[in-house]
Amino acid sequence: MTGMVPVTVRDSLLARTDAAARTASPLSPRETEVAGLIAQAWSNRQVTDRLVLSERTVEMHVRNIMAKLGVATRVEIAAWARP
Repeated sequence: MTGMVPVTVRDSLLARTDAAARTASPLSPRETEVAGLIAQAWSNRQVTDRLVLSERTVEMHVRNIMAKLGVATRVEIAAWARP
């Protein structure tokens, strides 16, 4: 049959695609940075000073992170951000 991909090649491609999907983060780069600082037990005020953002912007990032990860607390964000 023409057009068919050999099983080993197909399986290899599927495995790489699955691995990439698992490692993809739902967070933006800035949200990932904020989540990492939260994982280090930084307060919103400390994050604002470090990243030179307004406190409202950091609050928005925290809300967005919680929504995207489906979590309700900073502790859950920290658990997600820890390797």
